[in-house]
Amino acid sequence: MLSTTWKSHSADDYLLCYESENSFSDTKCYVMEDYFGLLDDGEGASPILEKTDLGVGRFPVTTQAEARAMVDKCIAFMSRSNAGAWKNLVFVLGDDGDQNSHMSSADEVAEQVRLGCPGTEVHKVYWDAYQRVSTIKSNTYPEITSLLRRQMGEGALVMNYTGHAATYCLSHEFVLQTEDFSSARGQNLPLWVTAACDVMPFDGQTANIGEQAVLNAQGGALAFYGTTRTVYSSQNLLMNKYFMKYLFSRDSQGNPLRVGDAVRLAKMNIVMQESSRSQYLENKLHYALLGDPALAVTQPSLRVVLDSIAGVPLASGASVPLRAGQRVKLAGHVQDAGNNEMSDFQGVLTSRLFDSQVTVTCRNNAGANSPFTYKDRTSVLFVSQDSVRGGRFSLETVVPVDISYSNASGRFVFYAIDMATRREANGYCEQFTLGGVDGELDADTIGPAITAWLNDEEFQDGDVVNATPYFVARLEDASGVNVSGTGVGHNLSLVVDGRADMTYDLNDHFVREFGDNTRGSVAFTLPTLEAGEHSLTFRGWDVLNNMSSTTLTFRVNPSLKPSLLSLTASQNPAVTGTTFLVSYDLPGSECQFTLDVYDFAGRCLWSTTQTGSSTTGQYSIPWDLTSGSEGRLPTGVYFYRCRMRSGESDYVSKTQKIVVINNK
Repeated sequence: MLSTTWKSHSADDYLLCYESENSFSDTKCYVMEDYFGLLDDGEGASPILEKTDLGVGRFPVTTQAEARAMVDKCIAFMSRSNAGAWKNLVFVLGDDGDQNSHMSSADEVAEQVRLGCPGTEVHKVYWDAYQRVSTIKSNTYPEITSLLRRQMGEGALVMNYTGHAATYCLSHEFVLQTEDFSSARGQNLPLWVTAACDVMPFDGQTANIGEQAVLNAQGGALAFYGTTRTVYSSQNLLMNKYFMKYLFSRDSQGNPLRVGDAVRLAKMNIVMQESSRSQYLENKLHYALLGDPALAVTQPSLRVVLDSIAGVPLASGASVPLRAGQRVKLAGHVQDAGNNEMSDFQGVLTSRLFDSQVTVTCRNNAGANSPFTYKDRTSVLFVSQDSVRGGRFSLETVVPVDISYSNASGRFVFYAIDMATRREANGYCEQFTLGGVDGELDADTIGPAITAWLNDEEFQDGDVVNATPYFVARLEDASGVNVSGTGVGHNLSLVVDGRADMTYDLNDHFVREFGDNTRGSVAFTLPTLEAGEHSLTFRGWDVLNNMSSTTLTFRVNPSLKPSLLSLTASQNPAVTGTTFLVSYDLPGSECQFTLDVYDFAGRCLWSTTQTGSSTTGQYSIPWDLTSGSEGRLPTGVYFYRCRMRSGESDYVSKTQKIVVINNK
């Protein structure tokens, strides 16, 4: 607190941290949270060699609102109120360059998680596997940026990055920047892990990715494990592997380890295994946890077990051959760790079918001595949601024609949640092969039926829309819709104005109807379009490779005002807090929302402005019943007003009353 940037602040307002005496070296100076976990007598003199006894995390908050945001995130995660199939996803990200060393390290971590947690979906996102866009000024990976932004909205259990970084970005290509973390919107929040330099120096006053992610009340991150200083890649790999190992481990009583335990045990193992290599010991000091160390970010204790495929029991150990075009029925159950069937489990099962594993050869964008290669299951053939009743489930699907025909094993991955008790289960099965063509292949020659619109089902061809209209298409086909992406040109594709640079693959946006594998829908927000006349063409395929298409024409008016359909408060009267619910007619389009709270004298007591979108056309803004100065409002009647606009449009507004009582 003696430096120039901190002199105007009071030490009484902060929970101070342990700083090294060396403040000049980027690699040898450190801010050490583990110091507070050195509980044995005499410890603290040699922090590099000492083993912490307690996992420590920090809430880097300076206001009541920031503290409440982080606490609310933890409560929501621990209560499983938003639990879903997103909690079965682990994304492992690898930077390019440096002779592929970052992707190689990331792949070691990914394979460790895949083998240690086989019921988990591990998604590998390695920069060099994607097209790099180069200009005079910079290199970028727009496809990866779009993918990660979307995933931050949809959710994942863990997002793990290895590569270059700074306080303001991940990788030299600026794939993600500070604003991506501070402006992210979503309730399904991941634990972020970054084996990279300088991502979260929380002891300074520089805005950084780690703090922005955890302090974002509307999204970002549940917690963040990363570095506060400059670090080295080989040492980072060791820390990353130890941390991920313990993150998904259990203690001797079968209880899941907490995030703080993973931090403690990872650093303890480095001390025990690398005591002769000082650079590894110094490197571990740069890692800190922003978040609650008591959180358990782990795998479910219950298991989803597949009993039969196409009527063939799997208990025999036989591998079941599946062929393209074959109609297949699956049956299974949910069981506990003691292999007891959970007959009281009533919930929803999400199933995914992956094609055979392939070897991916990267593009060598950074000019390494040789292209990086890795193994992955890149094609998702089928995704569905079905019911689990009395602990048992069954579902039916048609194997797409677009398979790899390798006669190697495919992979089913399952996630289930009991809707009443919020118990979770996951599982997998690879006891089948994919290859050949079914001898009773349906003689279907008709593509899926498609109904499409922009913004609203009442859309008529030629209507006027805003600059970022929301495209929705419903598809139905007796054989099922093809979203495998394996066959050349067989994607769900959207082409705007016939332009190749405005052609979008929408396979990942397809959602099947619950319990019905013949129907589903696609939703996609178009990028900003110029004013004037436009057209789009959408193409879809069924699993037997029959194609259908539809074309819409429309006129863009960037000044088109939205309609604010309704404005309500979730709790009214409100005692401890409420959420303002704004319903409007531009779902999926980014809009600006300003919410003000006034007293009867017309004084503005609280205000917030947010930019965001909602696929349902209902945007939510939480309020903790405090004023702008963070004092709690007394009992009384207040007015709240929402003003909103889209793009260049004028504002539209609505005003309502809210009653606050017993707000203490």
